[in-house]
Formats: sequence, C-alpha cells, structure tokens
Amino acid sequence: MRPICLNPSMRPGNEAFLTGFLINAYATRQHLIRTGSIRTKGGKVLPLELWLQINDELEVLRDHEIEKWIFVVCKQITTKTAPSGKITTTLICHQAKPHGGWRHGGCDDIDEINEAQKALDQPLEDPDCYWNINPEVKFRIELSEDTPTVPHIYENPTVPDVIARLEPIGCGVCLSERTICPGCSSGGHWIAKRFDAFLPWCEEVDGGPPSNPTYLLPTERIQLVCPLCVGMDKMREDKLWHTLHKESATPKEIRERIERCNSWFEELGYDVRFKIPESKDFGGTLSKMFEKLWKE
Repeated sequence: MRPICLNPSMRPGNEAFLTGFLINAYATRQHLIRTGSIRTKGGKVLPLELWLQINDELEVLRDHEIEKWIFVVCKQITTKTAPSGKITTTLICHQAKPHGGWRHGGCDDIDEINEAQKALDQPLEDPDCYWNINPEVKFRIELSEDTPTVPHIYENPTVPDVIARLEPIGCGVCLSERTICPGCSSGGHWIAKRFDAFLPWCEEVDGGPPSNPTYLLPTERIQLVCPLCVGMDKMREDKLWHTLHKESATPKEIRERIERCNSWFEELGYDVRFKIPESKDFGGTLSKMFEKLWKE
C-alpha cells in the first residue's frame, strides 16, 4: 500500500473505481490534534491541551477497546472550487468490515487470496455481498493541489497489509512465522502447492539437496517467505532466488537476499528478522556460516 495521493480518477461519479483505504487512526488523530484540525461533533474547537489529554487517555485503551487501524470505503466524492480557483476534492468514507469479520489470514489457496484482494481493490463493485459498511463511522478526506496527500491514510492495501494490521490472530499458513518450507517431506509441500510455492527438488531430502551447502540449516528446511502474510509477489521473487541458487550462493548474494526479506518484514510491521551475517561469519564453509546464522 502507499500514502493516498490526489489523482484524476478522484472525481464525482468514480467512487466505484477507488480502492479501499487503510487509516492509521491513532497517528491521524494525533496529526489532527497538533495541527488544530480536529473538532467535536458539534463543530467546536477545543484547546490543544484538552485534546492532548483526551488523546493520552485513548492511548491507555488503544490495545483493548479502540481500533488502531480502520478500513474505509469511499461512498461519495465532492469537489469545491474556491474564488482563487483552488479545487478541493473531498472523499466521504465509511468504515467497512467483511461479513464475519477479518479472516484474510485464513485464505486457503491462491483463488481465495485473489478474491480477497479484489474486494480490497474494488470494494464498491458488489459491496453488499462482501462488506458490512457502517454509515455511522464517517471520515472526510480532503485533497487539493496544495495538499495532494494526507498523512497516515493509505490506498491500495493488500491482503498482507490487512493481515499485518487488522488481524491479531495472524496467518494460518505460516502460523505467523513469516516463512514456510516449500517442499519438505514433513507436510510443507501440501501447503506450498496450494500457493504456487512448491519447489520439487526440495523433496530429495528434508530441506534440499545434500550437495547444496546454502540450505544446511539447523531446521533442515528451506525458508521461503510466506505467500499469504508477506505476499504472493514477494514469495515468487524469493522462490526465484532459491531456484537460481539451489546449488550455491555467494556471501554477497546471501546477504542481499536477507536484507531484501528483512525490508519486507519491516514494511509490514513484523518483528521477524533474519540476522545479517558479518564478514567473520563467512570464514568457513557456507553450511557452517548458515548454522551459525540461524542458531543466533
């Protein structure tokens, strides 16, 4: 996903062509308070000190009663032209949740991921079928040439974005470990095949061919990023790396892959990180380096 940005498609009558939006409710509230843009329902402007006190009280409750991230759909687009010629576009949005709650972490195969992603990309195509839209929870997003973006509001959310930010239960494919085995004989191959993550040569032994030193890990399993909670596109990129380097990989190639995976984890807010090896870790064979890498 990316920060919302004013574009030509945001005009009255084009509501159905917009993606859903993810709002970081806490960050947005704090931004509005500090810029003096927040008002009561009656339109009153309270002193900054009072708003900050209210915000501090909400912070105490943030992990229990109050949602940190909110998914909204745009129900109406309006435009207003000022005497100066400045045009302001307002997106009037309502909170939306899938019927039955957020369960993207339970997608069982590629088809279910695609269905869930389509609902995020075009939430108003068939809203009654998929979404429970709450008209009582309303957000006004104002955009103009002067302020083409709004902090802490994001468009084009993906299934991994939703799992990372709206589903505390986590991912049912990797059990929130953020990696899977793409073909080990212990059963991982059945999961991998459902998500186009299967690597057939992994079945030679648990974790890869005996001749492949880059996969002699303590777990004896190849670690491929999860196609569900990290993303199908990221998984395919990582799968290609494993395929190209199934016989060997240089220290530089290994380090680049680890840094790339860590950047994906960080972007989604996951705590998982692969330890980036230092130069001294490459003193012996790659198999010994990896044993040290994954045990620490």
